[in-house]
Amino acid sequence: MIAWSTLGENQQPYGGMNVFKSREWRKRIGRRIVMAQLLLILFVTAALTDWSKEHVVFGSAQDELGVQLFGGISSVGEAEQVTLLSADFEGSEREEIWQSGGGNQYHFSFSDTAGRHDSGAAVIGVTKGTQIGWPVYSQSIEGLPAGKPIVFNGWVRTEQVEGTVGAYIAIAYYDSSGSRISFDQSLGIRGTREWTQLKAIGVIPKGTVTVKVNYLLYGTGQAYFDDASVYVYSDAVMNSAAYSENVKLVVTEEQLNTNLLGIGMQLNPFTYIYDGLTAADKQLIEDRLKAINPAWLRVFTDTAWWTSSAGYNFNTPMMNALLENLQLCKEVGASINLVMHRPKDLRNSGLIAEHMSELLVWLQQQNIEIAALTLYNEPDLEYPGTMDQYVEMYTTMHQTLVNKGFAGVRLVVGDAAVFDGFTERAASALQSETGMLSYHQYIPYKRTLIAPVLRAALMAERSMGTDLFLWETNVSGGTGSGTFSPGTDPTDGKLLTERYSSALKLSSYLLQALSVGVKGAAYWEAFDMKYSGNTSNIMRYGLWGHKTADFKLRPAYYAYQLLSNHIQPGSALRRITSIDTQIADIDANDSRNDEAALLSYMIDNPDGSRALFMINPWDQPVKVTADLSGDGYRPQMVERQLFDNDTVVSAVYSEALTLSKEQFALQSGVYYDELPPESMMVITIEKTPDSPSTGSIGMPGVIQLSDDNGHDTGLHDGDYNIIMNMWWGNNGNVYRLYENGKLIETRIVTEQSQQSPAAQSISTAIHGRANGVYTYYAELANAFGTTASSNHAVVVSDAKPGTPVLSHNNWSDDADYAVTMNMWWGTNGTTYKLYENGQLIDTQLLQKTTPNAQSAVTYMKGKAPGTYTYQGELINAAGASFSTWITVQVAGGDD
Repeated sequence: MIAWSTLGENQQPYGGMNVFKSREWRKRIGRRIVMAQLLLILFVTAALTDWSKEHVVFGSAQDELGVQLFGGISSVGEAEQVTLLSADFEGSEREEIWQSGGGNQYHFSFSDTAGRHDSGAAVIGVTKGTQIGWPVYSQSIEGLPAGKPIVFNGWVRTEQVEGTVGAYIAIAYYDSSGSRISFDQSLGIRGTREWTQLKAIGVIPKGTVTVKVNYLLYGTGQAYFDDASVYVYSDAVMNSAAYSENVKLVVTEEQLNTNLLGIGMQLNPFTYIYDGLTAADKQLIEDRLKAINPAWLRVFTDTAWWTSSAGYNFNTPMMNALLENLQLCKEVGASINLVMHRPKDLRNSGLIAEHMSELLVWLQQQNIEIAALTLYNEPDLEYPGTMDQYVEMYTTMHQTLVNKGFAGVRLVVGDAAVFDGFTERAASALQSETGMLSYHQYIPYKRTLIAPVLRAALMAERSMGTDLFLWETNVSGGTGSGTFSPGTDPTDGKLLTERYSSALKLSSYLLQALSVGVKGAAYWEAFDMKYSGNTSNIMRYGLWGHKTADFKLRPAYYAYQLLSNHIQPGSALRRITSIDTQIADIDANDSRNDEAALLSYMIDNPDGSRALFMINPWDQPVKVTADLSGDGYRPQMVERQLFDNDTVVSAVYSEALTLSKEQFALQSGVYYDELPPESMMVITIEKTPDSPSTGSIGMPGVIQLSDDNGHDTGLHDGDYNIIMNMWWGNNGNVYRLYENGKLIETRIVTEQSQQSPAAQSISTAIHGRANGVYTYYAELANAFGTTASSNHAVVVSDAKPGTPVLSHNNWSDDADYAVTMNMWWGTNGTTYKLYENGQLIDTQLLQKTTPNAQSAVTYMKGKAPGTYTYQGELINAAGASFSTWITVQVAGGDD
């Protein structure tokens, strides 16, 4: 999280593109809509008191939805560098090329030695007590293509800069009369900071004749500027948006993104320390997280929680909280991204690698596996060292992970809050070590999504083939926004996360970010919690409120649940084009279809299901038609979930875990529906054979589950089969199996197995489950409906290896001896480790032949006189078992 400044009117970000097209019939419709809205406003104003008593609305949406939900870009294409004069601020001509302005009260100068490489730089100084304004160095550019993305990169260094914004860069667009049309800008930097690359991005608006790139200082202190560069994307494919009453959606075969990583969220351990959670509170949190079903959970940790000058202590209050938090992540079934967000001081890279690898070893002993590791949250703002030191830290961490058997942990590099140049430079230097690139994006709740979507596209384009993950996202920019709060809307006083429109806008952004190359996204954060004993430090970005607010659900809880449930890891996202049926005789390839009335995408999930996402951002309904058949899909029924204000109000009031689902009939595979104003609809389509010949005349017969755990070895280990039997009745052609409420298998039943009313049986192999209770249920479906089994529980009690026993043959205290491990009977391990005086000295791979005995020998040669203690560890996928310690004496001197 970063502390977002509340900006003045001249500093507000601006998206810069007019996305409406100028067709006469659109103008007529637009005038009618405006008149209707004016009449409605008059009516509502006159009757506001009575109306507000009867109808609940999660915040006004009139000025933040509609066309503002469209990012306006499909692909960025190749960057073309624009020639800037004196871009490095060298030479005498710089004083004429870079024009200063803003007032004589500010100090403008050029230096020959203050630049990034002891070279030229521009300098702006503002003394304390001077009226704050916008002193600027600018350069004008002519002839750039309107309607295309533009990026301005500039390097900035500050000394004792104070103020609400600080030093920043901006792009301004001017028409033929010299009037400014709009502008785009970077965030500012304050304080004393070394050279930082800032980035301003935008889309050149229609009517632009001149573009100015600007270096500015809004505040006091001294700012240095160097190395400007400008790029345009003339080949970018841009889209516009306009309302249409009737829309036909055409599902294309074009995959915009593949192998998605899924949807996650932040879940930090502070709540276990500061919020006084009861058992009932913890159960409520678990139930809600399971309903969301996140693919990832991102968790903060601090090296101070387990390290000190005395060594490691994993039994501290914060470590107990961390462990409980991670155990919840495991119970939910999410992959874990562990984030070392402390220490804030600069540490030796080897020391950080040692601390973090020891933590991973301890967590592994607790049966907690970490899928990804991030070193420093938002390092572009908080890392205390240089880029070279950052690169060295990751290089050392990568090698340590490999050496200690954690090569499968993905290192997350970048994690930038605002300064994308940091991520780009880190990615370039760490290509072989990087498992994932990361950035954060908090969208301005009342601004267009053009800039955030364009930023996502540019980040993906520069990711060099590495998976790009949006590890923090939410809305921001309200009154009083900052580290612990997104702020409130000044018109209704509501916290932004409590507003329905904010949830719809964030959903729109996330789908568009995935469409331009981002592989996954995580919401900041799961729920409101205290970050310290100070009651003012409650993080208020959650999907539901704090305990003191009775954990009240918020609209984003339901929106994010739809995204997480229907965008599985490994899924693909396909393009959907719109045909405006108000225009006669038009096909999907007609150029007039570059206007979108809906945001819509098709998700192809690895379990064979498909999810059609449709967002109607307008304040009027849209009638939609879509052919959902073909390619092995011939649906007669689909499942529909609606996210709109009224549905959410009802769900929040009743504390519903999920939005209701309803079966919706299609006509020959064609979907006809009406999307309510300002809503999101998700249609789930299950794959069925084109010609299902089950011989069924109704939904499948009764199904039962059983298991064979313990039948083979007598051990209730983590390897077994779940068997479904439908003994007699109508056959099914789609089978689904759920474990602890999470879908783990979908199988299309072949025609050869479909002979109603004959029996059907399906077996699913389960491997590597840890000790615990696993609850299964299954569904068997055909064209007539779905039959579900009752729950079936499997108790796994012998998943971890049997207990190893150590012995030695050194009965005469010799320097040469052997230490032998025996596991006499039980679940086998696949790896054996031997520790001497607490240090790992031997690792051996073992053959797994459960429940037979296992043995391993380690030979010692020339040991120095002394006392040696040994412990053995036997490991498999479900955990580890340890032997008791044995002691070996080695005598000194000659016999």
